[in-house]
Parts: sequence; structure tokens; C-alpha cells
Amino acid sequence: MQTAVFRMTTALVWASVVLCENAIERPTRVVSIHYPCLALMVRVQGTVHVRCAIRPDGTCSDARVIFGHPLLALGAVENAKKWRFLPSRNATRTVEIEYRFNIRGVRVPEDQPDVEVTFDLPNTVIVTAPFDAKAPCHIPPKA
Repeated sequence: MQTAVFRMTTALVWASVVLCENAIERPTRVVSIHYPCLALMVRVQGTVHVRCAIRPDGTCSDARVIFGHPLLALGAVENAKKWRFLPSRNATRTVEIEYRFNIRGVRVPEDQPDVEVTFDLPNTVIVTAPFDAKAPCHIPPKA
């Protein structure tokens, strides 16, 4: 009986160690993101998942798109590279960040911001723009 209890206790201890190592990484610094202007101009919306390699010092060493529309992906990758996480003694670890780009179907009063960014921590960013928002950048005419 004692051997079975010892084995069960040992299994629970190892399970808790594994769960702690794979715990959700919480960012210590997040950076706001703009709705990509070309995507907004052509009314592209959707979800982008980015996988980040996090160095032991908490900075992002690499960010790659797992899936998502190409017009939304570049902005998401550049944004993810600016996030910071708690330092760790372990080697490089990975974090997945989900970006949701939405276009609202309602007009917004002039005195309200065109684009809203909401952080649903630990790792979800929701970017919402009104359908009539002006593109947040200027694309130069072709020469």
C-alpha cells in the first residue's frame, strides 16, 4: 500500500513539474498594433497565429506566422517581436500569440478613435476597425 501511495505521489510531483514548465507564458510588455493599411483598404479581416521563440532574457528572437492572411501577417509578426516575457533560466522557449483583425459594420462618431486594440491576456490581441475607417497610412502612387 505504501509503495502505491509513494508511486502516486511521485507521479503527481512529476506532473506538476511538467505543468509548470509548460505553463502559459505571460507577457511583461505588450505593444499596441495598427490595422495594416492595405488590409483595411481591401477589407481583409481574420485571425493570425504567430509563434515566437523567447530567449532566456525574455525577448523575442524569432517570430513566424503559423497561419493567417498575408496582408495581416506582417504587422502581427513585427508586433510580436516587440513583446517581452519574464526571464527564465531555461533555454529558448516558444509562445503563440493570436491576433484577431475585425472590421465593424457600424460608423463611428468623429470624436472616437478609428481603430481599437484590446489585449485579452495572456496572448490574444483583438484589433477592430470601423468599416469606414480611413486607411492608417498613405500608399504612394505608382511612378
